[in-house]
Amino acid sequence: MSRSNSLNGKVAIVTGAGRGIGLEVVRLLGERQVKVLCADIDIGSAEAAAAGVRDGGGEAAAVACDVGKSADVSKLVDAAGETFGKLDLAFNNAGILGPMGTPLDKVDEADWDRTLSINLSSVFYCLKYQVPAMLNAGGGAIVNAASVAGLIAAPRNPVYGATKHAVVGLTRSAAMQYADRGIRINAVCPGIVETGFSNSEVRQEGLPTFPPPFIPMQRFGTPEEIARLVVWLLSDEASYLTGEAVGADGGWRHM
Repeated sequence: MSRSNSLNGKVAIVTGAGRGIGLEVVRLLGERQVKVLCADIDIGSAEAAAAGVRDGGGEAAAVACDVGKSADVSKLVDAAGETFGKLDLAFNNAGILGPMGTPLDKVDEADWDRTLSINLSSVFYCLKYQVPAMLNAGGGAIVNAASVAGLIAAPRNPVYGATKHAVVGLTRSAAMQYADRGIRINAVCPGIVETGFSNSEVRQEGLPTFPPPFIPMQRFGTPEEIARLVVWLLSDEASYLTGEAVGADGGWRHM
């Protein structure tokens, strides 16, 4: 039995759209006839993501955006209205690992500030500007990218863990503020995912290159698996979910 496409004709912003999970979300949204504004600090990768949607017959545009800057995020949300007329959906995905493997007492304060800016302040900026645009459109849905490190301890990267715990908290609180105004806000909390992000950065810091025993499913996740969850949370199929931090970690946090 086929299911209706509740996303058809809606307008979405995806940050960190140029690779990994963000790129897969862009692709899946495009397949569902969502008009996608692809945002990335690397305009070339954002353009490539948008071109992929257009090549499939969809509508997409690209914007260069440093999500750690409030002015950039404000312009990004304005661009959604200017390009597509409204904003219905958002996946606030952009982030960095921060000082992986560094003991807390050795963390440079500049690294602390940068990680908070990109991983946490960016989500605040996105919500600050996306919510009014969605209220003007009659409602919407937002998914923030947190991490399994937002649900359990992250001893190899306490700075990253702190930002992701904060994203979960911000998501839950914001969701309660707008639950009666037609805006759903949830977070997705992936474990280790086979992306360029994890391969080129996490593994350089000493994490294993094979499925480790702390993952009961004995494998890493794929970008598409996480992207399908994100798109589901954005769709009307998740219409009664808000304020949730949905884990997708192969059972890691239950060990």
